[in-house]
Amino acid sequence: MPSPQSFAGTQLAISWLNALLFMLELVLAIYYFSWFPTKRLLRHLLKGVLLADSICMIAMFAATWEVLLGTFKEDPTKNWTWSIPLASFMVMIIAIFEELFLIDRCRRLGQTKYITIPLVALVIAHAVLNLYSIVYVMKNPQIDPYKKRYGTTAAGFIFFMHITVDSPSECIVLQLTTVNRVTACLAATVDTLIPLALSWQLYKVTPTQISRQRSWLDTMINMVSSGGLGGVMSLVQVIIFWIRADVFYVLLNTMGRIYGITIFVNLLEKTMSGGISLISVSVSVKAPSPSASAKEKQLPPTPRVEEHPDLDTQSEAPLHSQTSLV
Repeated sequence: MPSPQSFAGTQLAISWLNALLFMLELVLAIYYFSWFPTKRLLRHLLKGVLLADSICMIAMFAATWEVLLGTFKEDPTKNWTWSIPLASFMVMIIAIFEELFLIDRCRRLGQTKYITIPLVALVIAHAVLNLYSIVYVMKNPQIDPYKKRYGTTAAGFIFFMHITVDSPSECIVLQLTTVNRVTACLAATVDTLIPLALSWQLYKVTPTQISRQRSWLDTMINMVSSGGLGGVMSLVQVIIFWIRADVFYVLLNTMGRIYGITIFVNLLEKTMSGGISLISVSVSVKAPSPSASAKEKQLPPTPRVEEHPDLDTQSEAPLHSQTSLV
């Protein structure tokens, strides 16, 4: 079992990662708001995302500070009852916006309802399970005595199970543990299926010539803007969930920055390409122009014949000669 000092070092390292990602998100947001016009509703929604991510960062820094101060105390996690639920709630809000944003891109690209409707249902299910976990955390801020189920005391605290050894409510522990596992797997499923659906739809609408001209940089930008970075991070977190559950719940709040970066990279990539991008492809239908052979077969325009006075006199000359003979 990892020592409290080891867990504190992990928390500090992840907080540095959060700070770097948050600064990158702010740079992208400032650049987008400064150079590109945005509709009022979208601007307010993006500002709401930044506000939620800022609150999440404050909660994460507070949790890190509490861990560092309480490393050598008997219960270093007693003050986590507000920071972790608040950070998780903010991440949930950002995740819902980002996932619905990408699903709307799929819909605009012509994705069928058989794909978009199940994705929306998965997003709603993920939000409900996450909200249930947060509410339970706030109502039962205790450490689970069965910490061996999760590997560390901190991980057991995250689940907030407070029961006795011989309590008849042991089934509640198994049920809530299953809920947390389902929530983690469902989050990874949603974050993976949405980029796959969006990438497949882009592959179908993008001409082959444009696909061949893409560079590696364009491919990486396309992957980030499609939500691929969030999908990869979710799969990594599911693996960490079974190895180090305490690290999983600390790293989970990093997804707020990943979702925000995905949104702004998507908007920047779409706007800077002049409306025709890898994420939003606009198709213009033009009337077919005649081929070169058809143009050659067209007859030249008929020249206009103007009346000339010499032609009139020549045509009247035989008339005068016949008259004189008579």
